[in-house]
Amino acid sequence: MAISAIVKAKAVSYRKIFDATSGRSVLTAQDVETLRATLSDFTSKRRDVGPFAVVTGGERNERLANICLTATTADRPMRIFADVRSARRWLDESMPIP
Repeated sequence: MAISAIVKAKAVSYRKIFDATSGRSVLTAQDVETLRATLSDFTSKRRDVGPFAVVTGGERNERLANICLTATTADRPMRIFADVRSARRWLDESMPIP
């Protein structure tokens, strides 16, 4: 989902899970740098960015998780998990749904 779609949906402050358990990254180093710059620019202008959980499903997708972690300098809660259940539990603790 593009950043503009998240803004349009008024979901910036919502908690999010990025499930990378079955994905493969084909991003080049330049792509990662572009992503990092885009996210950094976006988050530097906002104070309402919600917590972000990245699910890797193990070592296989650690690169995807590292891309997510290094792609942002936002002052937001962000962690990597091996399974969705743990990610949801952390999100429930860090930002419970009222």
